[in-house]
Amino acid sequence: MLFVVHIERIHCRLFVKKKLREDIVMAIEHQKNLSVYIMGVLLVTIAILQVYLSENFSTQQNRKINLIEKNCGTCYAMEGSSGMVVLKLTKNVFLNGITIEHIPMSSLPAGQDEYSAMKEFSVWGTNDLGGEGINIYLGTFTFDYTKTFLKTFALNWDSKMPSVRYVGVEILSNYGKYYTCIYR
Repeated sequence: MLFVVHIERIHCRLFVKKKLREDIVMAIEHQKNLSVYIMGVLLVTIAILQVYLSENFSTQQNRKINLIEKNCGTCYAMEGSSGMVVLKLTKNVFLNGITIEHIPMSSLPAGQDEYSAMKEFSVWGTNDLGGEGINIYLGTFTFDYTKTFLKTFALNWDSKMPSVRYVGVEILSNYGKYYTCIYR
C-alpha cells in the first residue's frame, strides 16, 4: 500500500521542449509526498503480530523499509489482516489526505481469487508517541480495490487542530488473504 501524506496541492507545469517540436507543453498536477524515505521520513514502528515469510517473501525482500522506499512493485507483507504503521515525518505538517496504492487486479497471477490489499483502515496524527499528547483521529476509510488500485482519501481535519509529526495508519481488515501487503 502506498501511504502518501499530502500537505497541499501544488500545481506545476512541466515544459517539454524538443528541437523539432517546441510547441509541446504538458501540465502535471503534483502533490507533495512527505512519506518517502528520500524526504527523511522515519518508520517508527510496525505493530503487527508477525512478518509474513514464504517463498514469495523472503527476509531479503520483505523489509520494513519497503513501506517508505520509492520502488514500484515492492511491498511489506505482514501476517494476518490487521496491524499498525507509524511514520515520523521530518517536520510538523497539517494533513489533508492519504493515498493508498496496491498492485492492480489486472496484474494478479491467473487464478488468484483472494487479494492482499488492506480493506478498512483508520488514520490518526500526534506529536507525542509517549502518550502524554493528544491523538488526533483523522478518519476511518474503506479501500475498494475493485474500483481502483490508487485512491486518495480526504482526512477529517479541522483548522483548529494542531500540526502533527507522527502519522499512524491502523489496518483493520483486508480482502481475505492470510497476509496483508502494504506498498509505499
